[in-house]
Amino acid sequence: MNSKQIFKLPIIPEDSETIINYYQLQDECRKKAIIYELKQKQLTIQLQLSKISKELQDHMISNSAAKLRLTETLVQLLKKQTIMYSLENDNKCAAIYTHLAELNKMPKDTETLATKAMKLSDEINAISKQISYLETGVNIHF
Repeated sequence: MNSKQIFKLPIIPEDSETIINYYQLQDECRKKAIIYELKQKQLTIQLQLSKISKELQDHMISNSAAKLRLTETLVQLLKKQTIMYSLENDNKCAAIYTHLAELNKMPKDTETLATKAMKLSDEINAISKQISYLETGVNIHF
């Protein structure tokens, strides 16, 4: 088996002026190794980002569910208030408004996760640019 078969290169006619030597093949292999190391790093970061995104989504889901329950209760109380106003229901409404305001604030741990997600996303974009740059310089595709 010769080098053309090993690397699955297109068959080059013997009279062709294009000659690929051993060192060029080594250079191409080095480039491919670097590219795939970068892709490996990119996938590792993507996995981290996906886990963080899932945590953020889970938080948003539970937060939205809590807001929905509070809003449903608030609507019921406000409807009662339209029929017969009471100070007790008014206090309950005030407590719900306060609780809803607290739920609208992003908790520190969630904010930290969001910041980390943005940094990971930036890393993925930077690696993608490196890969694109390297791939445009690679002429031989195995």
